[in-house]
Formats: sequence, C-alpha cells, structure tokens
Amino acid sequence: MAAIYPSLGAILVLYAACCGGFGGYSAAMLAAAGLLVALSSTNLFVSMLVALLRTDLQLLAFLAGNAARIAVGVGLVVLGFGWAGAVAGFAAMSLVILIVSAAYVARMVGISLAVDPVALREVLTAGLASWLPGVMVLAGQWLGVLAVYGSSTSVETGHYYIAVMIAGFAAAIGTSIASMLLPVLSGVEHGRGELASASLRIALALSMPVSAYIVAYPGFVLGLLGKSYREASTALSILAASAPAMVFYTAVSSLAYAGNRYHTVAGMGFAQNLPRIILYAPLASLYGGLGAAIAYTLEAYTGLAAVYVARQLELRVEPRKLLVAVAMPALLAAAARLASVPAVPALILFAASYIAYGRLRIVSRREAAELASAFIPRDRLEKLYNQLRPLVDLALPT
Repeated sequence: MAAIYPSLGAILVLYAACCGGFGGYSAAMLAAAGLLVALSSTNLFVSMLVALLRTDLQLLAFLAGNAARIAVGVGLVVLGFGWAGAVAGFAAMSLVILIVSAAYVARMVGISLAVDPVALREVLTAGLASWLPGVMVLAGQWLGVLAVYGSSTSVETGHYYIAVMIAGFAAAIGTSIASMLLPVLSGVEHGRGELASASLRIALALSMPVSAYIVAYPGFVLGLLGKSYREASTALSILAASAPAMVFYTAVSSLAYAGNRYHTVAGMGFAQNLPRIILYAPLASLYGGLGAAIAYTLEAYTGLAAVYVARQLELRVEPRKLLVAVAMPALLAAAARLASVPAVPALILFAASYIAYGRLRIVSRREAAELASAFIPRDRLEKLYNQLRPLVDLALPT
C-alpha cells in the first residue's frame, strides 16, 4: 500500500502536468484524482488498527472521516464548487482517518518499512479475494456518477452525487458495525455464527430507522441543503432502500472472510457488483440519475444470494427477527406518509423504533453488551452504561 498508491497517484499528477487533460477530463481533474489515489495509502494504518484489534479506534476514525466527507464535500458542492468540492470531501475523509489511525500506530508500534516475502504472499492470497470485488464496488459506484454525467447535465450529476452520499451515510451506520466485526470473528474459535447473527440484527436495528426516514422524507433531507436539491428526492428514496440488503451482505461477507472462505467472498462480490456495472449505462442513459439509482439498488438485492452462503456458514438468519427489524420502520414510514405527518414530528416516531427493538427482543441486552465490548474497552463501557443507565434500561430491559 505504501508503495503502490503514492506511485500511481504521482503518475496521474505527472501526466496532468506534462500532457494536460485526457478525454473530457481537465488536467486539474486528473491531478485531483492522483491526490485521492495517493491518499488511499491511509488504508495501511487502518489495516494496522484491525491487526491490533483496536476496532474502537477504527470505528471512531471512520465515523469522523465520513462526517468530514459529508460536511466538506456536500458543503462545498452546495456552495457551488462542483467537482472540486466533491474531491475535497473525499480528501478530508482520508486525512481525518490518517490522523486518527497513524497517530495511534506510530505511538504503539512505530512506523518502518520492510519487505517479508512470506508475509507478502499470505497477504496477497487473502487480500485478492476482497480486493477484486472491492475494485468492482468502487468502479460500479463511480460508473454511476460518470454515467449520469455522460447522459445528463452537470447539475443532475451533482444532485445524484449528493443523494449517493446521504444514502451511503445511512447504510454505513449498519455496514460499519458488520465490517468492523471481522477481526473479532477471526479470533473466535466457536460461536462465530451466533456472534455474526447478533451483530447483523444490531446493525439493522441501528441503520433501518434512519434509512426508512430518508425513504419517507427525502425532500426534507435534501431541502436542508437547498430547494433545488429536492429534484433528487425520488433517486434518494430508491438509494436509501438498498440499506438492509447492504447490511446483510456485509455481515455475511465478514463471516465468510473470518472463516478463510476467500473464494466465497470473491464470488459474493462478483454476484453483487456485476449487475450494477452492466445496468448503469443503459438505465442512466434512459432515466438519468433515477436510472443510476435503480441500478444501484437492484445490485444491492442481487447480493441477497448471500442467504444461501449464510446457511453454509452457520449464520442463524432468524427470518422473523430480521423481518421485524426491517419491516417495523418501513411500515412506520408508510403510515407516516399516508397520515401526512410532518417531517420534524416524524423524527420522534422513528426514534421510538430504537426502544421498540429492545422491547420486542429483536436485540437483547446481553447481545448488545457483547458486541459493544468488541468495540469499546470494558472499563469505558461500564462508565458509559452508568451514565446512560435509565435510557439503556428503557430500551433494553433485562
């Protein structure tokens, strides 16, 4: 990572400086792309946090980085900086993650470069299984933006970009938990399926009320950025509807990876992302940003073929609990819209979903405590519980 990403980024910057733009992209665009590629070396320090089992810091770094991406990227796009604002948002995310992760790694183990051929071979064997589908994920995500840009106006492309960012943030509440569980599952000899099942239900419980609210009130969410962005309301609703499928896929993928089922991980990645890449161009050319959103969400649900894989991996799917976790906020969203409940009061209704999950035993206190201890040191967890005891007792009865 330390060698490849900065080298590829430097090549793009040098090409932009010497040869100018390429195709429809200016020299400044290529140079900005080179900067983002170089900043991808941040993943080196994130990987170290995983290896050191500091998933709490990893979660903190991702949350802070994504908050910076939304604040800087969306803020600058709204202010009229266009693609440069979007680039600044992603650069801000990488820099924040770098600061948090590199500071800890430097303090705990130091930073030095060395090459171990045996370790390199092991890393490549395990890494290619997720790297190849990962390339398809990124390619698919940005092919959607490019497809809209190529078939519509730059204004519609900006609207679609912001819709993708908002929907992605909502889904990331759940997928972050499902993916952060990987190092914990890797260190468990028995009971991986039960732990993964609990994390899946908790991830859905945390993300579904947010996603359902966005599906029901996309115009209100986009209107916070400006009235013109409400044009992307339908696309945002469709994109946000992909959240439950994305969370489920991420949980199953983490469980497969922890069990060294690399071929399974790769196969799931291809099954999920190939349809999106194939559908983007024709749907975007016909319907613009709306078509790209449809392709994105259809792709998410092709990944539900992971249900078959989940059974092989002994993941307890528990259809009733998963159905309730997804359906309760979805039905609440439909009822709120049919009753014409205003967007702001509806926030209270959706917040009540978090209490209902515990009361309905979708998430138990023991499961929540076990999962929280995987991300937060126990001494801090006990202090946090003592401070929030009334709220925890209300949401998670014994």
